[in-house]
Formats: sequence, structure tokens, C-alpha cells
Amino acid sequence: MINKTKQSLLIVFLSLILVSISAYAVEPTDISNHWAQDYILSLVNNEVMETYTGGQFKPEQSITRGGFAVALAKQLNLVPDNNNRFEDIKGYPGYNMINSLVNEDIINGYPDKTFRPNNSITRAEMVTIMIRSLGITSNEVTIKLDNHKSFDDVPENHWALNHIKIAQEINLINGDQNGYFNPTDTTSRAEAAKVITKLA
Repeated sequence: MINKTKQSLLIVFLSLILVSISAYAVEPTDISNHWAQDYILSLVNNEVMETYTGGQFKPEQSITRGGFAVALAKQLNLVPDNNNRFEDIKGYPGYNMINSLVNEDIINGYPDKTFRPNNSITRAEMVTIMIRSLGITSNEVTIKLDNHKSFDDVPENHWALNHIKIAQEINLINGDQNGYFNPTDTTSRAEAAKVITKLA
């Protein structure tokens, strides 16, 4: 009887060790010394973003609109919504998290009523979604932007100008060494990890 009890306790103890190890053994294999390492680790360990098969995060790879939306919805702890808002997200992994963002008026699709989840997301699109997730809309800008100079490559008639200015003002984003924001460039997975982490 004593031996069986000891054996049971040993099994429980080993199980706890394995659970603890798995909880701290999620570090991707390709982010060592990367500038976004801490941001990435935070999101991976909290299951907001995932690694690829083989344990790589691929920080410099462009993130898709679907991938960004799903990660943001998880970070915001939104409730999954199974009522599809777009025809082209049926069967997409995490489609119900995309729907939850639509339900909160954080994202919208294209005029043809598609979301195009597999398209890469641009930096301007990413910033617009992030600012909307903070509850700031173009009709209720609470930060005075009249005298705020934007990035050199963002003209005054740019469709996302106010969102970019707000994001810059609250230190959610920054430009490159030349003072450029590169609004039409795609967003990397590392950049996405940074802004999603800072949102918290």
C-alpha cells in the first residue's frame, strides 16, 4: 500500500515537472538577440501568437491580415464570434476571433465585403486597427494633432494620417532612422509582436 502511494506521488510530481518545463520551454529557435525578443516571448508564452512547425517564429516574415487580427483579438481577450462577417474567412483558423473584432468595430473589410485574411497587412492598416482597438475613432480624436508633425513620408492627405499621428503621439510606433514610417510596407511578425504587446 505504501509503495503504491509513493508511486502515485512520484507520478504526480513528475507530471508537475513536465508541465512546468513545457510552460517555460516555448522559446522560438530563431529570436535569440533579436530586437523584439522580449515582445515575442511574451506573446508566445501567453498563446497570443504561435510558432511555426520546427519552433521558429520567423520574426522578419510579413504577418497576414488574418494572423494579425487573431493575435490582437486574443490580446484583447475578446469572446469568439461564430457569426461569419466575411465570405472569405470560412475555414480560416481563428475566423471567430476575426469576427469578434468586426463585432467591436475594430476592423472592417474591403468594399467587396471580403477580408482577405491571407494578404499581408500594411503598416498603415496595422496602425489604424490598433488605434480603433483603443476606442479612438476618426470622429472622436481626443489628442490635439493640429501642430503635430507626422513622418516625412506620410502626406497630409493620407487616409490614415490621424491614426498614424495618434500612434506616434502615444509612442505606439516610431519611424526608421530617416524619419520615415513607410505606411505601405508590410508589417513583420516582429513589428506586430511589439505593437500588440505595447497595447497591453
